Amino acid sequence: MKIYFWFFLLISTYNFLWIDMSNFRELMNLIITVIGLLGIYGYVYKKEIFRKSFWRIFFMFDLLYTMGFMLLVSKEKYMRIHSNDEFIFASLVVLIFLFVYFRTLYKYAFKETGK
Repeated sequence: MKIYFWFFLLISTYNFLWIDMSNFRELMNLIITVIGLLGIYGYVYKKEIFRKSFWRIFFMFDLLYTMGFMLLVSKEKYMRIHSNDEFIFASLVVLIFLFVYFRTLYKYAFKETGK
């Protein structure tokens, strides 16, 4: 899991180097990603960051926000420059990555830290 944390941190940092800070949606993604990274860090390194109640609320919010973002924004934006097959492949890669992300946040929010 430590490799996943560092990989996610690296990819997130790379992606956010070019965000438009005046775009509310991109700024919101940055804030949510940073908080999610804190949760993954806390789980992986067995550190208590914020209370469990915070992580339970954040988990649900992040899950709903991400699903909405993927369904409403990502397909529209991605399909303008890529084919349907490329979109499906990219979506599968992202879903696998997000499964691990949300599984880790779930464990951190609802189970013992680092167990």
